[in-house]
Amino acid sequence: MSDAKHKESKGPHLIGSPEALSLFSESVSSLWCPSSIEIITHLPSPQEFYALFVAKNRPCILRLDQGLPQWKMEDIQEMCGKNSMITVNVTPDGHGDTIRKVKGGDTKITKMFVLPEERSMSIEHFLERLRHNSLSNKMTSDSHELEILKIQDNQQKEAEELQEKVAESRIRDGIFYYSLQNDCLRKELPQLVPHVDHYFEELLLWAETVFGTGPPDAVNLWIGPSQAVSSIHKDYYENLFFVASGEKVFKLYPPCDSPFLPIEELCTSRFRQQEDHKWNVVTEENINSSNEPYKTPWIDMNKTSVYDTYRHPIIVHVKEGDILYLPSLWFHQVSQTCETVAINWWFDMQFDSPLYCYFDLLQNCRIQP
Repeated sequence: MSDAKHKESKGPHLIGSPEALSLFSESVSSLWCPSSIEIITHLPSPQEFYALFVAKNRPCILRLDQGLPQWKMEDIQEMCGKNSMITVNVTPDGHGDTIRKVKGGDTKITKMFVLPEERSMSIEHFLERLRHNSLSNKMTSDSHELEILKIQDNQQKEAEELQEKVAESRIRDGIFYYSLQNDCLRKELPQLVPHVDHYFEELLLWAETVFGTGPPDAVNLWIGPSQAVSSIHKDYYENLFFVASGEKVFKLYPPCDSPFLPIEELCTSRFRQQEDHKWNVVTEENINSSNEPYKTPWIDMNKTSVYDTYRHPIIVHVKEGDILYLPSLWFHQVSQTCETVAINWWFDMQFDSPLYCYFDLLQNCRIQP
């Protein structure tokens, strides 16, 4: 996720009384945060869109009748070539970048932040895996019942060998999701760029005027089955998210919900499938210290409290042909109802604004016990 690009403020937390934060939550509901988001059927002027949505940090859906592409995975394969190589995220159950209960060698159970395993494969092979996923039982997006996995020290020789070996016998199982991010469309599949430009050149010039921060920092391609789930996170970008085929489901929380979303700093690990097809996790090394494990701050939605009712969740179904405008700093969990192909553009947010400063303050606000 793009959170890694920016460091969170650290230091003593500000303490808010339950009464003060309750009033704050009520004000958010009555004055700013919608219970549903607006659907726009015509492209407004950049000035109008900025005033209605960007300046107010409000999401919306652009449902435009502009003949946008309805690409499926087969179309991507045809445009890029079946032998084009891509980096695919693989997990045992579709949940990557997630908090997971892990059993260590001493049988002690602990929580860790777990990244997906990354595998290089051809587009043709990835398509085969997607079709295999579609025959599997559809998993729930509820992360409460994830299996406890064993932890493996990444100093072990066999872990290094497994990282390099991508044999056919290892990849029969798991959920395959193309979700590399980090400008993956332009970096891994440059053959797609002229096709994307053909359909979206006018829209992207409009967006550059709206956001005022130049061309997009990244263009990402997302291809996954119904089992794939992205856990709740935020991005420091203005996000335009287009669904070419299928349907995405976003569960949104506004930036002001930050005090009510429990964050933990957890040791970081990565899924790894062994030659016997069993899954475990391998700890990530800390490049700054050989003695301390690398840690990641992440939201643990399995934690509950009486203050959960202070949140303002919004469920948004982004259908084929829709473009979701997701403002910077909005928290979101993402799933899909079926095999889905999507493209998104990340435009850098304006950090020299009150919005970011206020959000940084809220991130350090906690409820008084």
